[in-house]
This record gives sequence, C-alpha cells and structure tokens, in this order.
Amino acid sequence: MASQGGASRFGSRVFQIVVGSSGKTLYAHADVLGKSDVLRMIVSGGGKEMEEGKIVWPDWTVGGAERFLEWLYTEDYGFPYPRPLSEAEHGSDDNGDSFDVNEELEAVDPNDELLKIDRNKK
Repeated sequence: MASQGGASRFGSRVFQIVVGSSGKTLYAHADVLGKSDVLRMIVSGGGKEMEEGKIVWPDWTVGGAERFLEWLYTEDYGFPYPRPLSEAEHGSDDNGDSFDVNEELEAVDPNDELLKIDRNKK
C-alpha cells in the first residue's frame, strides 16, 4: 500500500495488532503493514480487520511480533541474544531440535564487534 500524493507512511491509518495469549496491543501504520502481501490484503481488503482497525495474531509471541514490525518499519531488526534455557523453557520440535518456548529474549547490540560482517567478502 503505497503512500499517496507524496504523503508519508506515517499519515496512513494506524491498526491495532493484538498479540498472543497475553493480548498485548501493538500499533502499526497501514502503509507499513502493506509491505507484506498478506497484510496488504488485510488492511485494504474491506474485511472485518479493516473495518475494526484491529488485527489479531493469536499464535505469535510479543517478541516475535515486535521484531517483525521493526523489520517492516526499518528493514532491519535486533535479533534475540542467545541464552541458556531453563528446564521449563525447553521444548523440541518434531525433529527433536530444542527451541525456546518463550522466545522473549533481549536484543543484541547491532554495533557489537562480534557481529560485524564483511559484506564485500565473497
């Protein structure tokens, strides 16, 4: 959904995004959500979500939704810093690989020297 008439994306309608079982509400501009083909159909398709100005993501974690919205706005995001999991947080997928069931981790400082990548290296 492109901005019209030279207006900034911040002039577009703001949608509520209700996330996960906590029901935490985040907010995002329609033009920014429109960067995603699926979300563009939701925010401009004339359905219930468009009428109410509210999108519900029941299966998302708050951290995952925040990182996704951060990427939509900036085309970059702070990825979660790995940390050891407690017994309660341990889970596994169908392949037996471990994962963090909470996924609510601190973001890494993108200026950390350990994270610098030489993008010119082939």
